[in-house]
Amino acid sequence: MILSMSGKKVIVVTSWDDGLIYDKKLYETLDYYGIKGTFFVIVGKIGKPGYLSEDLVKEISLCHEVGSHTLSHPNLTNIDLKKAEYEIYMSKCMLEKIIGSKVYGLCYPKGYYNSCVATIARKYYIYARTIKIKMNIIDKDLFHIHTLIQARDLDIFSRRYAATLLVFKKDPRRVIRVIKSNSWDKIAIELFDFLLMKGGIFHLWGHSYEIEKNNDWKKLENILSYIAWRSNVEYMTLYELCKYHSSTLYKI
Repeated sequence: MILSMSGKKVIVVTSWDDGLIYDKKLYETLDYYGIKGTFFVIVGKIGKPGYLSEDLVKEISLCHEVGSHTLSHPNLTNIDLKKAEYEIYMSKCMLEKIIGSKVYGLCYPKGYYNSCVATIARKYYIYARTIKIKMNIIDKDLFHIHTLIQARDLDIFSRRYAATLLVFKKDPRRVIRVIKSNSWDKIAIELFDFLLMKGGIFHLWGHSYEIEKNNDWKKLENILSYIAWRSNVEYMTLYELCKYHSSTLYKI
């Protein structure tokens, strides 16, 4: 079961993968709208062409959360477990040295993980994030946190899932038109409105390079401006959400 919130409480989290140079523009955009982000960095790529420098990673960590995306972004289920543990552990150590503070979260590269990988992650982190799409993004096991919507055109499964969630809205014809358009900013806004009625967690995730490549910065701002500064909404990093999850009196 997931967060069952009285008063239809909504929590907004955003998370961003890989640690590319466009993350600077991304975090500045989030700051403008007062939205928090969790940035998962491929630690072995820091300082390489196209990726964030150490200084920028530290700069981002001052206002947002920085987490590990391993050293080299391998499929952790396809490599030796000792190597997987090295990727998971050493990336944390190196990242903590760069930012000068604790690293609490891991994002599984490309979303690939299994019970063995999750067991290793538990030794070093508080939580780990997947790329699975699900309304109930967090449950008792913090090592398979899901997402709700990606900042890019959605695949067929994601559109069908969004349509299923939104079927209870008052104007289903409008919802169908939005889903068919596959405009991820409009779908995200519909999902946010749904959560305002039902309560829950709005988790937007993506890659800054895709936003840049697709010229989607305006779409991102459409969403952020719509969800920002709401009196009945809390804005958290993923670590803050996990702390809230662990301490709340709400049933999980």
